[in-house]
Amino acid sequence: MDIFNQIKTIATAQKMDSVLIRLEEINLAHKEHDYLDVLVLGQFKSGKSSFINSLLTIHHLPTGVLPVTAIITRICYGAEPKAVVSHFDNSKQTIEIDRLSEFISEKENPENIKEISVVDIFLPEAKSLHPVRLVDTPGLGSIFTHNTDVTRNWLGKIKAAIVVISAVQPLSENDVALLKEAVQQSPKVYVLLSKTDLVEKEELQQIEGFVTEKLHKTFNIDFKLFPYSIHRAMPTLRQSVYDNIFSPLSSASESVQQEVFLHKLNFLAQKTIGYLKISLTMLRQKEEERKRLEMQIIDETLNIKYLKQELIQIGNSYKEDTRDFLKNLFLENHTRQLAKALSADLSEQFDTWEGNLAKVTQQYEKWIRATMVSTIKQVELTEWDTIASHPDEARKHFNSYLKNFRERLNRNIKKILNIDMPLGDIEIKAAPLQSPPIHISRTFDSHIDMLWFLVPMPLFRKAVKKHFLNEIPHEIEKNSYRLIAQLTDNINRIIDEMQQHAINYVSHELKSLSVAITQHRQDENEIGQMIATLESEIKTKP
Repeated sequence: MDIFNQIKTIATAQKMDSVLIRLEEINLAHKEHDYLDVLVLGQFKSGKSSFINSLLTIHHLPTGVLPVTAIITRICYGAEPKAVVSHFDNSKQTIEIDRLSEFISEKENPENIKEISVVDIFLPEAKSLHPVRLVDTPGLGSIFTHNTDVTRNWLGKIKAAIVVISAVQPLSENDVALLKEAVQQSPKVYVLLSKTDLVEKEELQQIEGFVTEKLHKTFNIDFKLFPYSIHRAMPTLRQSVYDNIFSPLSSASESVQQEVFLHKLNFLAQKTIGYLKISLTMLRQKEEERKRLEMQIIDETLNIKYLKQELIQIGNSYKEDTRDFLKNLFLENHTRQLAKALSADLSEQFDTWEGNLAKVTQQYEKWIRATMVSTIKQVELTEWDTIASHPDEARKHFNSYLKNFRERLNRNIKKILNIDMPLGDIEIKAAPLQSPPIHISRTFDSHIDMLWFLVPMPLFRKAVKKHFLNEIPHEIEKNSYRLIAQLTDNINRIIDEMQQHAINYVSHELKSLSVAITQHRQDENEIGQMIATLESEIKTKP
């Protein structure tokens, strides 16, 4: 039986919900075979974007002395050069390559105010890479913590990775930590030593020796090091990277995909083994000792009731702010300007309307309906990125909480039982925010316009115009509140869904752990056999 079925069988029998959920996620990701994504990772200013520009002999990715890349950017082959920008609301727009910095740079899209999920660049120059797709990521460790969040949320999608380490500051603790995360996700991890032109030749040899030795000692893996410079001997270095990294990956993409799939399964198998070892350890304890250890592992801060309350508080805090956030956005920022602009337009349009009160009212209602819909919709589109930022902030908060939860749980397991549990992939995703429709009601609540024969328009034209002008602020406020109410419902529904996903995550994790702790009626030999079976199935150790 293969490792996938072994994990599924054991996790089902042992009621390891968290393992079964992750198993399905890995399986779904494996079915996406269009591209072999190679993530280019590294600390900020390590030279990732410069490396990609140099590799493809292009100058499209923005670079600079400050942290630049803010958005995940994927580069693959395309017959015609173009870029496609994908937003969190699932909308897409095609742009010219020379406009890339407007969307992916921190300077022109600070803190991703444009709500971009990913940018895809299609280039003829990338033909030699196909079906490999290069993924440029925001640098880690800069003052822009949101950039770090973006990259860490993509680590679970690694199929292969190039970790860029600057020769000027070789192998920091952050570099080692990043390599550890990459190695957990993929067997295809390469180390590129950038900016080698900034050190002397003899010094570079010492740096290469230090990095190679340190990595072998830390990982027990002989990483092949690729010295690189965008200035010194670039064609030779570029060819070495092509020959040793991209050619093998592109020529054997199907087998690499399968290897990555098995690697992720092996990592999940280790998590499964961790739960089984917990069960085995607890089986060997007396009843009183089991209860004491269980209370120490799942302490007060990891109690499901307490965790649910905290997650509900997080969700409620964002939901309580939603309406005020939107009111400030629409009413404070736009109502006066809209009233002024629409009043001016109405004054111009009114002079062209002829006929009795009924006809003038019909023309006004047609105008106000069309104008209000287009105007409110335009304001909504203008502020859409800001609107969508609210549920995204909630998403980041939930993800941060879950990561801290998992780390606390793992620390307790290590401290109490001396069992290492892998951190695993933790990410709550937000559903796309939907834009609600805009509706305009009748001008007159009563049918006064039907009494047109009692209203001589030549005498009352100014009064009617004044009435229409007075209606404009009311229409703006009324429809703004209607839009705010609908957006509030949509946003809070998304927050509720994320909150429930977060609660489900901690519930599944604690349930899997609780089952491992409390199933003391099982046979030790049976648990030992499960562990042995999984260990024998593991071909490589992440």
